[in-house]
Amino acid sequence: MTNITRCCRRRGRYHGKTSSAPPATLRDIDRDYAAFNEERTAFFQEQELDPLPASTAFRRNLCRPELLVEIEAIAIFRSQPAV
Repeated sequence: MTNITRCCRRRGRYHGKTSSAPPATLRDIDRDYAAFNEERTAFFQEQELDPLPASTAFRRNLCRPELLVEIEAIAIFRSQPAV
């Protein structure tokens, strides 16, 4: 999620807050969900979100076998710079 934020900031005018968690797909949800959820929760706490956004995770085969997680992301950019 930090990489997604970094990409958005490079693009410019990213508001820097997330109002909902994007759906995530994990290759092995039984093995990886606890660690993934811990990282996702820490990310949202760093953004000082209270309450934390609801989230959804699924298990399925991913597009490349070496991947452990896929995250869908939607970014909102300001049309005008913040005043």
